[in-house]
Amino acid sequence: MNSAAHYDRLLADLGLSTAATFTAICTDDEDDVIGCFGGDPAQARPGTLSDTKDGWDGEKQRIAVSRSGTTVVVVEGNQFQGSREEVLRPLSRLGRAASAFWNVNANSRLSLAEDGLVQSAFDLYRPDQPHGAAPHAWRPYLDGLGFGPERTWGAGLTALERATAARLDASWAAGPHLVLEIEPVPQARAAAGP
Repeated sequence: MNSAAHYDRLLADLGLSTAATFTAICTDDEDDVIGCFGGDPAQARPGTLSDTKDGWDGEKQRIAVSRSGTTVVVVEGNQFQGSREEVLRPLSRLGRAASAFWNVNANSRLSLAEDGLVQSAFDLYRPDQPHGAAPHAWRPYLDGLGFGPERTWGAGLTALERATAARLDASWAAGPHLVLEIEPVPQARAAAGP
């Protein structure tokens, strides 16, 4: 198991310390995962994690998709599709899904989804305010991790690893990865009242 410090170093090495989303799904079906993100598997091409860092200023968004053991991992540089309920709910029908998101504006979220529902999510600065179908579902994966003002993004990736068994290390980071553009999944609309 990797530590928060390991993940902080990895994020710095990858240039993803400022803004990124990592999503891990307990499935072996990369094509279905790509579809849940609004992508077309036929458009995927070999690439690197750094290929996701462009495209946030009005261009199409890009994701990198790869395997880590029994999980599929999706990385977004400076994007957040994997943190959205509209993406997590269908992903979690494929298997447990966990995502860690942060950006330069101090927005962040750690989410855990299973069986079509976001079970638990919280802002990495406010871990004492979880919400979801089972707000404390993250609890077994957080032992010894620091969140709140003393947080590190590496703590979020450590929790993601604990929940999904996705091991993100230098050999994983080196690839292979598939990179493709996606169309963001439309936002869900609230049901009309009575």
